[in-house]
Amino acid sequence: MNEARVERRLAAIVCADVVGYSRLVGADEAGTVAAWRAHREAILPLAAAHRGRLVGSQGDGLLFEFASIIDAVAGALAIQATMAARGAAEPEPRRFRLRIGINLGDIIVDGSDILGDGVNVAARLEALAEPGTICVSGVVREQVQGKLPVAFDDLGPRSVKNIARAVHAWRVRPADSAAPRAATAPPGSDMPARTPSTAPPRQPATLRRVAAALAVLLLLAGAVGAGTWLAGTWPWSAAWRPAGVAIIVLPFESPAGQDQEYFSDGITEDIITALSKMAVLANQQNLRVFGRSTSFAWKGRKADIRQLARELGITHALVGSVRRDGGRLRISAELIDAWTGRSDWAERYDREAGAVFDIQDEVTGRVVSTLVAMLDVTSGRNNPLANPSGKGDEPKTADAEAEQRRQEAEARARAAEARRKAEEAARRQDEQSPKRPLRPAPGAAPAPAPAPSPPSSPPPSSKTSADAAPTPPPAPAAPPTTTLVTRPPPDVYDLVLQARLLAGKDARAALLQARSLLLRATAAAPGYVPAQLALADTYLAAYERRWDPADGAPEGLETALRGLDGALALTPDAPLALALRSAVLAHLGRHDDARDDARRAVGAKDTDAAVLARAAGTLVLVGDSPGALAALARARQRDPVPGSAALSVEARALFLLGRDAEAAKAAEACRARAASDRDCLETSAAALARQGKLDAARAALATLKALDPTFTADSPRLRFARSYRNGADIDAVVAALRQASP
Repeated sequence: MNEARVERRLAAIVCADVVGYSRLVGADEAGTVAAWRAHREAILPLAAAHRGRLVGSQGDGLLFEFASIIDAVAGALAIQATMAARGAAEPEPRRFRLRIGINLGDIIVDGSDILGDGVNVAARLEALAEPGTICVSGVVREQVQGKLPVAFDDLGPRSVKNIARAVHAWRVRPADSAAPRAATAPPGSDMPARTPSTAPPRQPATLRRVAAALAVLLLLAGAVGAGTWLAGTWPWSAAWRPAGVAIIVLPFESPAGQDQEYFSDGITEDIITALSKMAVLANQQNLRVFGRSTSFAWKGRKADIRQLARELGITHALVGSVRRDGGRLRISAELIDAWTGRSDWAERYDREAGAVFDIQDEVTGRVVSTLVAMLDVTSGRNNPLANPSGKGDEPKTADAEAEQRRQEAEARARAAEARRKAEEAARRQDEQSPKRPLRPAPGAAPAPAPAPSPPSSPPPSSKTSADAAPTPPPAPAAPPTTTLVTRPPPDVYDLVLQARLLAGKDARAALLQARSLLLRATAAAPGYVPAQLALADTYLAAYERRWDPADGAPEGLETALRGLDGALALTPDAPLALALRSAVLAHLGRHDDARDDARRAVGAKDTDAAVLARAAGTLVLVGDSPGALAALARARQRDPVPGSAALSVEARALFLLGRDAEAAKAAEACRARAASDRDCLETSAAALARQGKLDAARAALATLKALDPTFTADSPRLRFARSYRNGADIDAVVAALRQASP
């Protein structure tokens, strides 16, 4: 019986992978794909020059086969040097770095593909490599040492997935280069999302003391440390954790088959907002809370928390679930250390549905207290950088363990007390701060009348959704005697959460349905500011999107302005209220007032990424595109995966500054998030036309006209001439769109 003969050969295998590719794609999909294509075109000739063959390419990964291990190592070093040189001119958040793994072993040839343990080991070594470095097996070191001007750093034996034996790993680098800082970490220290190593050899006590001292200094230099890990440049070894804490709140899950998505999403959003505010109130600049856009980029996806640690720079993730059953509310929450996978805190709540605000307060309070305790530099044991594993230099006695728990409890208690005092001070300030008056609009009455009932709102339902029943009168601007409501009745809170989900849909009917829900909410609880702001936003969104000619009437803006004035009377200097009012004022032609509100919103300590993006949009309208880009850069630090609204504003600001290529890239990334976003399509067409790329510009314009058959090149001027302070800005958009018009 003849059996097919399997072709085998000895080969040098090189595996390469882009670090943080998902993060780069999330920030700029079209730009990232184009940039990686250009990098590949520079890499492939280098491999070929060293007699390497590209075997496979999938997404951001490359697999090469070399006939000589000397050529393989030399080629990999050339590739890393080229990538470093190409990345030097790029901003840090957009810089591409490769991990490379090299092995020499037996492979199985299957057509043009290669298989076998030799390939598997190379892939595991690539996963062990630090960003920008090369990790090789022991047999590679033995073959290369003395034949190339290189140095090797011992990473120790590693147990890797699906390989029975331990693999001794080495970092290879040019002989004249300094060892990366992470090389001083214990050889066995593990990296996030990677296979644990075998026990490391013990470091000298002096080295341990130096590492601990450096860690404390990094924590004390919080701003510098935060800047380092925000940029994603810090080493990914567990012995070199960032000098700070960064947390992402992943969307809470709701039971399948239950129509509770709006409720679980709303709970998640409110916890993100509360955590951000508590971090400010606790005066913890080194505690970073990722914004909604980044968090919800993972909605409906199975998130690998250690992968998020590697790509986003998080140290912790808050996960949970929400279930409503009759009058009971069941919420579970867990705070996970993204480096180790360990649960730092977990709790289950089973209470009456009306206790939702109590549960939110308890969750956010415990999370912030736990994280602040980790930043407490009064004890080295509370320092996650100095002591990442939770173990000291010497084995702890029972008394030492008890002392550590006592100190951690005290740190959490101090954080909770500081938070309580800060919240009280903020409430007193809100009560005592007078509302800052606006300049009166030309011909405006001294005091606006209550908001009229909007004719465009559909009749709401007597149920929790808007289907039937008479529409209650819209809530007027809250008079000074209105009491601020921070915990509305459960049914009012439920209406607001339903409205949030509806308002996020790109459809006029959904927006009007959201408005009817919010009218009921504000009628039932006039002092509940989130409902007032959401209601005002429905009028602003309708005006800006212009699904119907009636949406462009100024009466809707006036209604929104009255509601926002009322909200600011209750919560002076609230960033979201200021940002929304700034946009309304710009559309009403009151550009000085709009600019002032936008700058106040940007300057507030507790401004989140979404508010920064809204305020940036107003700054573009009032002629301050550089200020808009600066605000968006701050937003990107807090929300590294921006939403379509932020990208749309960025594209328009870049276009008005004459940076057309960048504007087109931002608009393309916006379209990847929201294909039907008309502002993105408009800016894309204009930016491409000014670059002379008329075919692409006309394609974008055709898509825009398919969404809005009434659109012409002059539509932006007809709709928003009053919104722009500088007529030349809107003229530039119109002129470019005329170029793109057939």
